[in-house]
Amino acid sequence: MPQVSLVVCLHGEGQYLERLLHNARGCYDDLVIVHDGSDETGVRRIAERHGGRFFERPRSFQQECHWPFAWGKARFDWILRWDADEFPSPELREWVDCFRHAPEPDATVSGYIGIWPFWNGRRALTQRWPRRVILIHRHRVRFFGMPDQ
Repeated sequence: MPQVSLVVCLHGEGQYLERLLHNARGCYDDLVIVHDGSDETGVRRIAERHGGRFFERPRSFQQECHWPFAWGKARFDWILRWDADEFPSPELREWVDCFRHAPEPDATVSGYIGIWPFWNGRRALTQRWPRRVILIHRHRVRFFGMPDQ
């Protein structure tokens, strides 16, 4: 059965992190929170209250440069990569639960892509896109990048 680390890189966003961790309960075995810059809003307390490990990194105004560090701090090779302002739907929670209780995937599987719909605050505006990498095996991926606007 694969074990999963939830890794979140953020700056501030404590109220969103709290919501994510509440909704992701049972989806992970390890929690790593990496803060972009000094924590002046109490994110460390939230991470520790949920059993996570908290790391402050130099401010860079983006997540991407923190991912190698964050993934290196994860205890497990399967990594959920969710943003603080996101949270899993009941269907995604069910899928992750099934994943965590199934046999280890074949060694050729390096990650999973999910549909992460756009919302207007009340309802989903998309149903079939955008597709996004949500779960990876850190030793099997060969390239991972995120475009900036």
